[in-house]
Amino acid sequence: MSLEIAPKAREGRTTLILIPLLVLQLALISIQVEDPGGTTLFRRFVLFIGTPFISGSAAISRGASHLWSTYVWLVGARSENERLHETVRELTLRDQALTQMKEENARLRRLLAFRERSGFRTIGARVVGRVPNFLASVMYIDRGSADGLTVDMPVVSGEGVVGRTTAVSLRQAQVQLITNSDASTGVMIATSHSPAC
Repeated sequence: MSLEIAPKAREGRTTLILIPLLVLQLALISIQVEDPGGTTLFRRFVLFIGTPFISGSAAISRGASHLWSTYVWLVGARSENERLHETVRELTLRDQALTQMKEENARLRRLLAFRERSGFRTIGARVVGRVPNFLASVMYIDRGSADGLTVDMPVVSGEGVVGRTTAVSLRQAQVQLITNSDASTGVMIATSHSPAC
């Protein structure tokens, strides 16, 4: 009985060795066989198997690129946009401050030119307050008796007469503007040099 089992086992082992060798032989032959287009069967097989992987990796790459361009890049663009808005706000404030400085410089130049033309001794002052127009046309300046001011002194600007001092304290003076209905100012006609009523 043992003699019958041994030859069958040898035949089974031979079959197990023969089948992989045949598959290997077919694979080696297919590598060398070319189709009418000049491509080997093996290359076509590799291309056939590899196509889904290549297509899948291309789709993943496109998705990652789309995610980067639509989300990650926009996050950076949003922060840059906020930074640029802040820069624009700062530059706008600087521009406004520069414009105010230019206007103040022009006013001071007019005052200096007026002072040189008039030949009078003048004292510079700043307006520190105004009374609303419906009460009276009055303003307050930051000069007073300590600076040599007295009541009824003329107050002028680079454009001409503004008004007169009506009340003077140590460091401040009240000015009645020429636009006040109670104010009056003597004038002279430029051509005839005669006083006007």
